[in-house]
Amino acid sequence: MSVAFALPKTDLAAFTASLTKSTFAAATGASDVILNVPKFTLASETFSLATPLQTLGMTDAFDPVKADFKGICTKTPDGKNLYISDVLQKATLDVAENGVEAAAATAVIVATGSISEADAAAPITVTLDRPFVVSILDASGAILFLGQIDDPTSSGT
Repeated sequence: MSVAFALPKTDLAAFTASLTKSTFAAATGASDVILNVPKFTLASETFSLATPLQTLGMTDAFDPVKADFKGICTKTPDGKNLYISDVLQKATLDVAENGVEAAAATAVIVATGSISEADAAAPITVTLDRPFVVSILDASGAILFLGQIDDPTSSGT
């Protein structure tokens, strides 16, 4: 896992609108960096993933007639078919002196329905004292968490 911070030279909104999956790819020839990061905590609201999942093609699982979850429950107590009624997500990110901690929780709501290495150069100092973006990536480079800090001087309370 790795944490990536992006401190755009331009407007934060313009930067975030231009993000692609390669934005946080590892830089080559990177120098040592002295990074000054404010302590912060992010917590998302709980949000539904039902519509995005269906837009991506996962439709049958949400259909009371077409869903097929017999592999996890061959016979429901009321004799009706199981289907996904909603998928809820909440994420948190805590950055402090001792590191970064992130967590996410996903709940699937099931209902029943009808059957049927770099050169040794002097380090660069980077201070995140204006709006920035933070990301946590896995070993493959996939973004696991993505957040934006609009005011790094705010205590968040």
